[in-house]
Amino acid sequence: MGVHFTVSVRAFFAAGVVFPLSLLIAGECDNCTFTMSEPDIWSDGFEISLLVSTEYQSTAVDMTVLNDPAVVRPLEVSDSFDELVGGEPEATDIITADFAEDSVRVSMVLDPPRDRRFPAGDQVEFWTIFYGYQSAFNSTTLTFADSGGAPPITNYLEIDGSLRPCCTEAHAITPRLPTPFLRGDANESGAVTPADAAYLCEYLAGNNTPSCLSACDANGDDAIDTSDPLYLLDYFWRLEPAPPPPFPEVLWPPREDTLGCATYDPQAVAVPGTFSLSLGEVTGPNVTLPITMTASQDVQGFVLSLSPDPDKFMITNLRLADSLLHGGGDSGSFSACWPSLGFVSYCEGLVNGATIPAGNDILIAEVEVEATAFPPCGQTERVEVAFNVNPCANGLENSIIVDQRDVTTSTGLSLLNGSIDIPGQCETLHIVPATAEPGFSEVDVRIELENQRPIEGYTLAVTHEAGVELDSITLEGTSAVNVPAEFVESHIYPEGGTLSVVFEMGRTLPGGARLRLAVFRYGYDRFDCEGDLTVDSRTFELNFADQILGSPPVSNRLLQGGIETLAHMIDGSVTFLCGLHPPHFLIGALNQDQEVVCAYHSEPGRIKATLFYTSGEPIQGLSAALRYPPGLRVLDVGDDGRGVVSDRHLESTETDNINAAFRYFNASNERGELVIGLVAEGGPDLTRIYPPTPPESPKALLHVFFELPESGDQRREYPLTFFDGVLGAGDVPIYNRAAISNQSRPVVTRDGCLTVNAPFKRGDANDDGTINLADAIALLTFLFQGRPLTCLRACDCNGDGILNIADPICLLAYLFGNGEPPAEPFEECGHPDEPTDLTCEIFTNCGGE
Repeated sequence: MGVHFTVSVRAFFAAGVVFPLSLLIAGECDNCTFTMSEPDIWSDGFEISLLVSTEYQSTAVDMTVLNDPAVVRPLEVSDSFDELVGGEPEATDIITADFAEDSVRVSMVLDPPRDRRFPAGDQVEFWTIFYGYQSAFNSTTLTFADSGGAPPITNYLEIDGSLRPCCTEAHAITPRLPTPFLRGDANESGAVTPADAAYLCEYLAGNNTPSCLSACDANGDDAIDTSDPLYLLDYFWRLEPAPPPPFPEVLWPPREDTLGCATYDPQAVAVPGTFSLSLGEVTGPNVTLPITMTASQDVQGFVLSLSPDPDKFMITNLRLADSLLHGGGDSGSFSACWPSLGFVSYCEGLVNGATIPAGNDILIAEVEVEATAFPPCGQTERVEVAFNVNPCANGLENSIIVDQRDVTTSTGLSLLNGSIDIPGQCETLHIVPATAEPGFSEVDVRIELENQRPIEGYTLAVTHEAGVELDSITLEGTSAVNVPAEFVESHIYPEGGTLSVVFEMGRTLPGGARLRLAVFRYGYDRFDCEGDLTVDSRTFELNFADQILGSPPVSNRLLQGGIETLAHMIDGSVTFLCGLHPPHFLIGALNQDQEVVCAYHSEPGRIKATLFYTSGEPIQGLSAALRYPPGLRVLDVGDDGRGVVSDRHLESTETDNINAAFRYFNASNERGELVIGLVAEGGPDLTRIYPPTPPESPKALLHVFFELPESGDQRREYPLTFFDGVLGAGDVPIYNRAAISNQSRPVVTRDGCLTVNAPFKRGDANDDGTINLADAIALLTFLFQGRPLTCLRACDCNGDGILNIADPICLLAYLFGNGEPPAEPFEECGHPDEPTDLTCEIFTNCGGE
């Protein structure tokens, strides 16, 4: 037997060496044969197993199979190692499979053997190969390769350390293609419908014999049991996953199918008899419509599908008749074709007598309908309720199941539509349009009800347009607030709000009145008027909206007589008007363009700062609070910090003009805090007010005088800052507020400053940005007619610190007589170094105030 070859052969084989035939030890051919199993043929190819028949155990097997690449091609190989050896391969074992278009070479080697052996026996299965079709064929042959190639290819076993070539057999493959079918089409009607579930129930009860078992395996688990009809019903009623292939087309069976299909010959079979489905006729806004059936044979099930008219009514429920429920059944609705309903006679448990006996006008289902539109009160409108004539989801349509077959409109089923007489709706919900006061950012919108009968509760759902916000929902100020409630719940969403109210048992809101049910408060950012108050507005639609807000969604309903009822709904709106210019506080001085700028010298060493206001509405009173930097001192205050208001504080102010009832200021120069209080109204008539004034025309309220620090820079700018919560010389925090219409309103503040000797250009007496004849004329009118100028230092053309006739002559000589130019600062804005009593309160053309 060539034992002396054992070690070297195994070692070389483990290393992947292919031995030429001259090194192999011949053995008895009839004791070692390679064959192939009968193929399992599928739609995409076939499987075949490589078998060994031998009387000896082996430690290595090598096989090579050739094929015609024009006909088939090897695609997949699996081994039976664990079944042959009884466990997983070890790291030193070798399992290889080499593919080519025309061949497969496979090897198994136990190395070292460790007393493990591949078993001996008749047709032991080592490998399974799956071949895919390359083209249509009638037959082909697979052949074990015994020679050829370089080095030569052979088929052998290793037996007791010797390599034994084995006899081989070619295998002819003749296609036995399986019967194609449609999974789930148990009754071979050409379509999968609930009737197939009835057919499967009858088959499981032993009442029929299908010719294609594979088609009856609806869930594809390679078995037929009660799960298959239930799988179909779940697919139809609940939109569960569709049956696995072959579905929805007729195709070859999958490779794992073992049930088989002797024949599959789908054809529609007419069911003799008379069959109809009818919808009834009812009256009311919230009704139950009967669905009846007439059938001349017993019925195993049915499918119903209705077609609602959303502009007229909605279907809230579709249910089986109570008479069908005691016998079991499987029914449900599917959202892709709601409202739809199906019923198939009870299958699990195989209860006998679960069919519906033949008869006329048999009640099989009921549909609950609610009107969505109503005619005027006192009138009635007839609306048709129709069967859906188009197939629903999954191809379903109205049908009756008789003798395990579908009876549809195309095979003799009559569909008789019904109707609803909708009475005029006299209960009416109103969203009462509301308009906010001018400038107000909130407004209350009332929800009211006109009703003829008492109500025990209600639900409201209102949506609004984008831009407006729903701030709150309340019962305050409504008719409902006086009735004890068992349940009150409201919710606010970005797009609207809901309210649910249920009164205590026996308590109601009366009928025959216009009742206020809720108050919805809406908000919108305040905006100033730009034109006509009646034109400058923002309006937003408010709508009753069913089944949109909430989880679960809420609808607008009334509870009357223990039943939810609909009401006619009239939508509304909310409008916001522009607001008048809000009050502003400003501090500083007024320039010739009526602009508030920094305050300047009023007299040597002192600066007058004026508190101004603007407002679109009259002001009854106000408080102002400011901070100023250390070093500055507020004048005209006593030791306690209280200010003494005199004529110079009120000169040319609105406070003096209206003879305000209360004029007050105080200051703490240590802390740098100033507070001012003014009240216009006083006396029994309360007629005095600070009048409205537009932004371009600020009015003075009070003058406050500051003293500059002795060591202060004569060119320095000192800030004056509005600041809420300042104490001044007192103990109570003061805030910047205005009293308007008996309400405290916040104000818009603009800080100011004190500036000593503003920068200027000498010679520009009229502060218009140029030096020309007009400046000389302005200076002459100042000297001889007393016309005021805001920057006297700019008028001092010769820079001698005195204003007299020499200065206009200086300007005229420069302009027309080739005289010297004005003294500096002349080319650029600046401050002269020489001391002078001349002031420059305002000079705007140096970018300053």
